[in-house]
Amino acid sequence: MKSVPIPPAALLVIAGLLSAAAQAMPGDAGLLPGAIGVTQLHATDARSGLALGGRDPVSYQMDGIARAGHPEHETLWEGAGWRFASAANRAAFLRAPDAFAPRIGGHDAVAAAEGRLVEADPEIFAVRSGRLYLFRTPEARARFEADPGLAARAEAGWARLRGSVVRG
Repeated sequence: MKSVPIPPAALLVIAGLLSAAAQAMPGDAGLLPGAIGVTQLHATDARSGLALGGRDPVSYQMDGIARAGHPEHETLWEGAGWRFASAANRAAFLRAPDAFAPRIGGHDAVAAAEGRLVEADPEIFAVRSGRLYLFRTPEARARFEADPGLAARAEAGWARLRGSVVRG
């Protein structure tokens, strides 16, 4: 499958269409058109539509750092724009996006375990069992790393919370 870079202006148009659809059907994101293919909403920058603030999701696991992505290596997946440091990283992501995309929709994992949706900082992260988790603060990451059961509680919290995420 060939990936085509999505210009930021096009991402803004798509975000506007999604926002209009959400406002037309308040409180029921499940009624959005099925052609979008969004099964899990990901936290994105409100102005650019980019997940992870434009960082490369593959670099977290492959390099252990939050490397900046580049516009020439960009794709659209599950309603968000994703940037990559290289064409090879973009190809790896497109082969297995669920393996590289952040868990909990890119929200703070500790807050999700507590039943709250909180914006995360893409620079504060942990990789556990091959999965990327993000956090709002270094203290939240330390709690996550110290508690082996926190990932499962975060996943359970996200399963309850993700339906309440409304864009617009």
